[in-house]
Amino acid sequence: MRRILILVAVLAVALGADEREDSEENVGPVPFVEPKLPDDAILVETFQSKSLKESGWVASENEKYLGEFTIASGETASIPDDTGLFVPAKANHYAISKKIEFLDPENHDLVVQYQFRYDNYPTCGGAYLKLFAAPFDKLAELDNSVPYSIMFGPDRCGAEAKVHFIFQQKNEKSGKFVEHHMKDPPSPSSDKSTHLYTVAVFKNMTFAVYVDNQKEKGGSLFEEFEPPLQAPEEIPDPNDTKPKDWVDKKKIKDPNATKPDDWDENEPQLIEDPDAKKPDDWLDDEPLLIPDPDATKPDDWDEKEDGEWAAPDIDNPKCENQGCGEWVHPMIDNPKFKGKWKAPMIDNPDYKGKWEQKTIPNPDHYKVDKAHVLPISAVGFEIWTMDDGYTFDNLFIGESLDAAKAFAAETYDRVREAEKVREDREIDEMAKKENFYDDEEGVDIEGAGEEETFEEDDDDQEIYGGEFDAEELLDDDEDVEDDYGQDIYDYEGGDEEEPVNDDYGEDEEYEDEDEGFAEEEL
Repeated sequence: MRRILILVAVLAVALGADEREDSEENVGPVPFVEPKLPDDAILVETFQSKSLKESGWVASENEKYLGEFTIASGETASIPDDTGLFVPAKANHYAISKKIEFLDPENHDLVVQYQFRYDNYPTCGGAYLKLFAAPFDKLAELDNSVPYSIMFGPDRCGAEAKVHFIFQQKNEKSGKFVEHHMKDPPSPSSDKSTHLYTVAVFKNMTFAVYVDNQKEKGGSLFEEFEPPLQAPEEIPDPNDTKPKDWVDKKKIKDPNATKPDDWDENEPQLIEDPDAKKPDDWLDDEPLLIPDPDATKPDDWDEKEDGEWAAPDIDNPKCENQGCGEWVHPMIDNPKFKGKWKAPMIDNPDYKGKWEQKTIPNPDHYKVDKAHVLPISAVGFEIWTMDDGYTFDNLFIGESLDAAKAFAAETYDRVREAEKVREDREIDEMAKKENFYDDEEGVDIEGAGEEETFEEDDDDQEIYGGEFDAEELLDDDEDVEDDYGQDIYDYEGGDEEEPVNDDYGEDEEYEDEDEGFAEEEL
């Protein structure tokens, strides 16, 4: 009876695997469906045009930007006909932009959303977009000096990775642009799946950042950015420096102290206990470990294949309650040990206390009552990357978070469903390459299609003779499964510094070009 149940179970698993494989084979590529476009959006871009020229996007003619965006699907696209803005070559600067309807975020809610995917695991490169400050009309002249209102999106170089959200505000006192960076930005994914990045800036001076429709960050524009919108009333005096003769060491070594004549630095910290004696019942000739006397060589041991057999060691039972082997004196603290002599520390007679820089009124301070995010007239991607295979798609710019979510349901959700079908298929294909059963456990999947032999466990061998035939229970090759930046910078108040990882060959001629906007006059 047990044998019959086992045969039925194996047959059920095999048939189920057949059905799963047949269903997977019937799943073809997911066709592209033109999404329903929101009526109230400022810009919706699906990058389905045959060329960038037809789409209204303008590539920078600046000689720095040797990389040329294309319209393509990319290698890992789950919907073959769904094209996007594609980065085809490594180690290049890329710049492209498009005019949009004038928008003043001070008087309107603003929602920006786009999809992004890697074809290859990333090493170093930016994948963010910029909303360029109005007025900006000469799109062909786009470079990193063009002021932007908002910069948003993923950025990665080596271990440094973040989803940027930076906005610029003009200081009304100084007339300079100041970059305000979101604190504690979330980390972007580095896999080959499509991810959705969304930022919303509201008229009430709050914001929210979403990744894959999940809120990752939010709060007040006044509280969650560095430097803060409200500049401090006082700042350190740049002309006040610590005097050269200022002494801020509180303690010093006693200059009059000398090492005592009887101080022996050579005495060890531990010595053998001179009073210790070996116990009378100590077994000097007994080893701590002995071969297991009850162990026997396995019947299938082949000395040609496995080498000479030796019994495994076990604890010597004679040493369980008394010592064995060579006896040595235990170690104790050396009463004569003093270590290396050091002069004692004394109060520094010249100590003046901790020096603090004087503060002065901040000439750029003024009362900030409202966040003045710069008006916007264009959107673009101005990046540097050491990778290729970046795909940007389904860009949405509007005033409604609900409209952005509805557009994502038409685009991102469909892409992710297609990707999950592909990912599940890849997992199954990988699983089929694994041998889930050892030969000793009786399932030889690789030989399916021929007469199969299933060896049962030892108990079954005693009952049923150890083997039974299950011819034609499995189809051929069927597995049985039962378990399943632009350079990347450290931003500080608008000053762009050296790339986080400059080992990737950034040209020297560009190293000093990328100046921040914090010190730039309007």
